[in-house]
Amino acid sequence: ATLALQASARRFGDAVESAERASLARLREARFEDADMAAKASLPRTLAGATPDFADGVALAPSGALLLPATVAREMSRVSEACAALARGFGELTGAAREQARTKLAGECAEARGPSGRWMYPLVALDASPVDAPALAAWLTSHATALRDGERAAVDREIAQSPFLDANARASLDAVARAGSARDSSLRALLDDGVARELAHAKVDGDGIARIATAASIGYVRLLADGRRVAFVTHAASLEGRVQPLGGRSDMRFALANPGDGATPLSAAVTLAPELRVLVTLRDPRDLTRRAAQRKAVLLAAGGLSASLALGLALYLFAQMRAARRLGELRTDFVAAVSHELRTPVASIRMLAELLEQKKVDDDEAPEVHATLAREARRLGDTVQRLLGFGAMARGKIAAAPKTEDVAAVVDDAVTEFEADHTSMPKVTRSLERPLEAVVDAALLRVALHNLLGNALKYAGDSAPFAVTLTSSNGAVVLSVRDHGPGIPARDQRRIFEPFERADDRLSRATEGSGIGLSLVRHIARAHGGDVRVESAPGAGATFILRVPKRLNVRG
Repeated sequence: ATLALQASARRFGDAVESAERASLARLREARFEDADMAAKASLPRTLAGATPDFADGVALAPSGALLLPATVAREMSRVSEACAALARGFGELTGAAREQARTKLAGECAEARGPSGRWMYPLVALDASPVDAPALAAWLTSHATALRDGERAAVDREIAQSPFLDANARASLDAVARAGSARDSSLRALLDDGVARELAHAKVDGDGIARIATAASIGYVRLLADGRRVAFVTHAASLEGRVQPLGGRSDMRFALANPGDGATPLSAAVTLAPELRVLVTLRDPRDLTRRAAQRKAVLLAAGGLSASLALGLALYLFAQMRAARRLGELRTDFVAAVSHELRTPVASIRMLAELLEQKKVDDDEAPEVHATLAREARRLGDTVQRLLGFGAMARGKIAAAPKTEDVAAVVDDAVTEFEADHTSMPKVTRSLERPLEAVVDAALLRVALHNLLGNALKYAGDSAPFAVTLTSSNGAVVLSVRDHGPGIPARDQRRIFEPFERADDRLSRATEGSGIGLSLVRHIARAHGGDVRVESAPGAGATFILRVPKRLNVRG
């Protein structure tokens, strides 16, 4: 709030200086007519055009006598004989002659008086339609102290009765007249208090301009070639009513300071002269409390949001670290599992090949050795095929080559082939809907079924026969594999289809496998436009359900 007040005070001071510079430029360029009696009528208007709104014009004769603001001195009231004659005969004129006389009396003869001794300007100005209210206001301002009491009352009546003025214009002219009188009285007091002397003795520069400053006023004076001095002076009365507009802010109050007023923590002062200061305060001091409460609320909200964001970021980074750590562990487990799966058949093949090479196998044992070699080679091939399938899956290059197949026959052959590779396991219970044709990739479907049966064999073992079911439902082929193993907790049922993910870690570490079989099944299902899910509960076995449309609808 203090900074805002100080900034507003600086802007107020800058606005005053800017207006003074613009008016000073106009004062330099203004053309004032010669100081003969006929030309004195233009002096107030010319000087008013070079004076800021918040200042008053002053003019001095070469002798130092006051010319403006207007006085009732005889030298000020004397005008040319032509203007005087025009003013005396104005009441008898009619038509075009009257209009011409009115124009002249409102212009170059604005200081002319009629037969009764009254100035003619207010009379002719109010007798025209429309009334030039700004020009009349300027004349009333400059002649505020020169109007005698009776004449002032007459002008007020004429303003109130003029048919060419509306209520707003009347009120405005009345306010101008009153304000002009107050400003003129204040300025006259300043002039009597030494300002006139400052103006008369100010040392001008090469352009004929001098700046003056007294205890209660500031201004600029120009020395004319004929010895007259014209100036504008800013003082308390001239600033009255102009301070707030100069400030330009509705939320702050700009007011002239009294002599005893001092600055407070919640105010700022603009010092124009030692005894001419403007105080800037908050228009509504309660607004500071409201602003403080708003700032507090904003800061609390920002603090809470920042804390939430920091906590969220910390949790996210922690989750990322855990995920990275888990992924590293899974990859390590994957490498170990793949190494184990490759090492076992490779070691068996190497050992049997060395026995055959060294001819240490009897003839009656040869068929068994050859069968073992073939089985281990198939096992090695299956492992390599799974790894290749996973590589294609990771690159998004699993593509189905569909054609119309007897799905029941494909499933039946795949189950028979799996049983032949694992002779120690119980026979698989089959429930296959026949006939059941669909557009599928038979090779990929066999790979998916082999992986599901292999997964059941790893975790369920020989506890009970597996069940393979094939049905059709709503235009789709539904293949399910059920086991009687330990089951899968609900929290693990989604992640087991991710690469390297396996269910219970303790059970997984005791079970061979690479963690890519079920992920490969899911990608095969999606390559057919279908999906795979599991239904299971701890201790109740698991049923994996692969569902693909009868007509291929690839999702990628």
